[in-house]
Amino acid sequence: MKLFGWGLTMLLFFFGSFCLQGQVLADRAQKEIESICDSLGVEGLRVVVIKDTCIVGDYKYGKGVHRVAGKVRFAEFQNNDLWRVASVTKNVIAFAIMQLVDCGILALDTNVNDYLPYKIINPDYPDVPITVRMLLSHRSSIAHSQYTSPKGIVYDSIAPGTTYNYSNLNYLLLASIMECMTQERFDKYVQKHIFAPIGVKGVFNPYEEDWNKYIYGMWFDKKNDKLSFCDTYRWYNKDSIDNYRLVSSTKCLNPAGGLIISVNDLAKYVMLNINDGRWNGKQIISSNSIKLMRIPLSSKIKYGLGTIDYSRLIKGERLYGHTGFSLGIYSCVVYNPERKYGFVILCNGVKIDYPKAFDKLHGPIIKKMYQTFLHFD
Repeated sequence: MKLFGWGLTMLLFFFGSFCLQGQVLADRAQKEIESICDSLGVEGLRVVVIKDTCIVGDYKYGKGVHRVAGKVRFAEFQNNDLWRVASVTKNVIAFAIMQLVDCGILALDTNVNDYLPYKIINPDYPDVPITVRMLLSHRSSIAHSQYTSPKGIVYDSIAPGTTYNYSNLNYLLLASIMECMTQERFDKYVQKHIFAPIGVKGVFNPYEEDWNKYIYGMWFDKKNDKLSFCDTYRWYNKDSIDNYRLVSSTKCLNPAGGLIISVNDLAKYVMLNINDGRWNGKQIISSNSIKLMRIPLSSKIKYGLGTIDYSRLIKGERLYGHTGFSLGIYSCVVYNPERKYGFVILCNGVKIDYPKAFDKLHGPIIKKMYQTFLHFD
């Protein structure tokens, strides 16, 4: 009995030490996040640290911004808050496209005009086809930052497939291709074939969810050095969505940046990427396809197929993901599939310009969380 008592005492001692160490790490992480956010004038921020299929760190800073009954409300963050994650959406659309490639419905190097009911041709290079791969990698020669109807496309005077040039229109076209080839609304396809199998709810139509759950952004007024409320969901038109027509209405649900999702559900999607497209023994897309998405096709930005290589951030670590910014919301997902860890960072306002967000906000937080939780000898 004395031996048993001694063994139980030691077990409790080690368990208590483990819990204490975990709490020390958690406190350290919270302080690191607070220090970064304080220095940048962050309004509110969520950080989730992922290991394999578990969340090992979940941190909050500041307040969430809501609009309830027409009034702006600031409140503590909740796990069921819904965020419009901007261009992180592109990684999800690319994931869906690669699933269709796996099924033989699409081919990466096929001319997109074989799939669309209208013609996509750079008039300066009429004999050079624009392919699905070019749209996914922003190498289509479509001019920078466009998001307009296909009839209004502006092209750069460069041959398709030769130069990286980021444009939202590439992903509008990809979603339109999805609709043409599946005869299903692109957002319904994503929900049914990617999110549902992993137990996630993500929407593109804000009218499908409770508006009181939505997180709104705070816009940075650089001239006056202040943050002001921004109507993050102002561009949605219910009549257009209610009368949706495949391909012609695709733009109204914003396939380039309109995914609306909770932080925990976005974390599950990151887990799916960490595990090379496999979930509970089922391959959602092939491991070859998801690995292909990560291969950079542009030397400076290191943009692959809807995926950015962020390995420059931490020496020796292969990191991939995507960032986003729209109407006051800054988003970031980054993961390492070799060592199976990742991060979700969502922010609803910060006093920096978006091009500096990764280097000043997302990157430093990822480094600190890596050093705290995930450093490997």
